[in-house]
Amino acid sequence: MGSVSDLAHCERIRSACAAYGVPCSLRVSSAHKGPDETLHIKAQYEGDGVPTVFVAVAGRSNGLGPVMSGNTMYPVINCPPLTPDWGAQDVWSSLRMPVGHK
Repeated sequence: MGSVSDLAHCERIRSACAAYGVPCSLRVSSAHKGPDETLHIKAQYEGDGVPTVFVAVAGRSNGLGPVMSGNTMYPVINCPPLTPDWGAQDVWSSLRMPVGHK
């Protein structure tokens, strides 16, 4: 998640994963403020032989998914929290990715 303010949304995602028996780890890293840390976290999951899907949760700027997607071969799902004030704008930043992204 992009910040701890996304925690409640991520807890719902973790609960949904658990309902299907899918393990889920929650990590916090801002792709804008700490891209090196974001890529370091990503690298911890690569090459361990465990099937992995990254779920990127970041409201407003929603830059986490594109940073992850552009730097890994694993699938990345953008899942921004939909809020009354920014929800409509946030979802478009996930759906309208530039050409060439996964």
